[in-house]
Amino acid sequence: MLPTLAFWPSEIFIPKYLGWESLPNLVAPVALVLAMEVYNVIMLAKLIEFIKRHQDDIILTVGVILISLLSFAAGYIVAKQQEKTPIKIEYHESSYSWGRN
Repeated sequence: MLPTLAFWPSEIFIPKYLGWESLPNLVAPVALVLAMEVYNVIMLAKLIEFIKRHQDDIILTVGVILISLLSFAAGYIVAKQQEKTPIKIEYHESSYSWGRN
């Protein structure tokens, strides 16, 4: 199967006179990339430290959530399997006369 045709604007839309607006200069500066890398490493180290400090609480919380979801699912499955008759409301003549004179 051949891919569909792709159309793109002609080169007339690429600026020629303003070099800082041309397409090859869209690469991020090295300093910015390094700053983002350092920030990501620092945040990852903080996250790992947080997880190590609160490992017991995290495990307990995840366990409680998993048990809650499992019990809800089990109750839902059991309720779906049970055949229940709907509630039937019946009105009698005596029930209408209590508010009338």
